[in-house]
Amino acid sequence: MKRTIAMIAAVLSAGIIAAGCSSGETSSTSETAVPCLTLSDLTDLNGGSVPDIEYYYGTDRVRQIDGRVSGRQVHSEDDALTVIKELENIIGCNTTAGELRFRVRNPGDPGYIYVFDQYYEGVPVDGSVALSVDENGDTTRLLNRFVTGIDIDTKPGISAEEAASDAAGKYGCETVGEPELVIICMDGGAHLTWDVKLKSTGYPDEVFIDAENGSILAENGPIS
Repeated sequence: MKRTIAMIAAVLSAGIIAAGCSSGETSSTSETAVPCLTLSDLTDLNGGSVPDIEYYYGTDRVRQIDGRVSGRQVHSEDDALTVIKELENIIGCNTTAGELRFRVRNPGDPGYIYVFDQYYEGVPVDGSVALSVDENGDTTRLLNRFVTGIDIDTKPGISAEEAASDAAGKYGCETVGEPELVIICMDGGAHLTWDVKLKSTGYPDEVFIDAENGSILAENGPIS
């Protein structure tokens, strides 16, 4: 079992997103314009019933939508990304400049789950969007973990070698593989970090080091 770091906190405190767009507004994130959907559109898609929408605590930010979220059928990762583009104004997700990248299509029950990971200026973020569809390709659920409001410098102040050396010295063990840059969200903000894996059988076996000043921001590992 893993003790997960509390990265979701920043998502909960992210800014309020627009409730929708006008019927004539489109998303310009692809060569072919994609019409933006509104919450009213989702109600129509679900036979006049408001879909079950879960919000992040204390915000108007959508965390999950259960029900149909598009009139399109999804049979590929491109179809799934088009649906997410339709929902940009509802979930606050920006697919411009490759901020979402397809990771995997997992089997659902029934159907499939298309998972897209978030990036910021080419650096992976602890954020994602997952779209579920049934066996016919009709949408059934959307899970939104897209992190909004990131505005940080993605050039590290310390090197990967320095991060690995600092971690090895602090925890008294070797590191595994090369540290990787990743943006994590905690304490109400986004942080550029080095993700360092430790050769350890205890806690922690992974640490996130501030790529600007070398401080330890978070730890992860098995619970004994």
